Amino acid sequence: MTPGRPAWHRLLVLALGALMLGAPGLVASVARATAAPLPAGVGVGAAATPGGGVSAARRVLPVPERLAAADRYAQAALASRSLGFTQSELVYVASGEAFPDALTAASVAATRDAPLLLTMARSVPVSTATELNRLAPDVIVVVGGERTLSDEVMDQLSRASAGSTVIRVAGADRFEVSRALIGDGAVGAPASSRIHLAGGASFPDALTAAPAASSSGSPVLLVDGSEPRPTDAELALLDTRGVDQVDVVGGTSTVSAELEAALATSRTVRRVSGPDRYSTGVRINQLAFGAATTAYLASGMSFPDALSGGPLAAHDRAPLYVVQQNCVPQAVLDDLVRLHPTRIVVLGGPLTLTPAVEALTPCP
Repeated sequence: MTPGRPAWHRLLVLALGALMLGAPGLVASVARATAAPLPAGVGVGAAATPGGGVSAARRVLPVPERLAAADRYAQAALASRSLGFTQSELVYVASGEAFPDALTAASVAATRDAPLLLTMARSVPVSTATELNRLAPDVIVVVGGERTLSDEVMDQLSRASAGSTVIRVAGADRFEVSRALIGDGAVGAPASSRIHLAGGASFPDALTAAPAASSSGSPVLLVDGSEPRPTDAELALLDTRGVDQVDVVGGTSTVSAELEAALATSRTVRRVSGPDRYSTGVRINQLAFGAATTAYLASGMSFPDALSGGPLAAHDRAPLYVVQQNCVPQAVLDDLVRLHPTRIVVLGGPLTLTPAVEALTPCP
């Protein structure tokens, strides 16, 4: 026997050898000797994972499918086609190069059951133009200012879908854009007494929240989470919409405890957070979904696929979880087991989320 092997390993080898030699007495002896639990990370009868554990999720969850295209723009067009619409009254278009304005666009598109397409700052990709031509929307909503999406892009969008009205919703910064889009009477979020607040400095919390928030008709408002209190403009939006329930998404490093406390003086406030972006997403979905037939997995490190996938998840009344590039956090796996969906969709190509994610490999 190889020196240095632990006792349980030597006994396991003996048992396997006894089975091949037909020695039932030896098998019984070894079985008694190995009756104690095996060390963590060792399993029999299930595939071991690179993380050292055995994924119980693999035994009870469906094999994931992948929804992937050549690039982020084609990916957004593919997500739009997956909605199943032959025509859409509204289509939202946001930057595929920078996330701030696009975060609110994804949220509002989710509440309106409308597609979100992506474009470059100075030109419209062929995949985006082709999908707009197919959908023939009445209104194309360009989200963001001229420095983010140029006037030339607006012209190209208009030519891509003849007969569509192209409008822009902009502001001085990402927070003003967020307020302007949510509060727009024509293309903003439908009336709701509830709103989700997320810090605008990073994307994971806001993207994960979009499908979950839409299940209660709530948009996701971006705020400067480092501030100690909401601005007058933010309070005015909440008052105008009649908001009395605020869900603060993320920990105090993304939205300060002082801002939360200031909101709580006049409204019911609940913070939804976990120790990291993956656990925060799980917590959001736990509160929003008691059941789901479909679940989506997207990158927690790269925003475009989760961005365009959010409205699709909302359309399917499905949670969206962010995961690591090469594995699925255990908290996500546990919540998938809780929901036990019949369909799991991995968003994006293998460079963004590797085949290990498709295998539901647990993170170490």
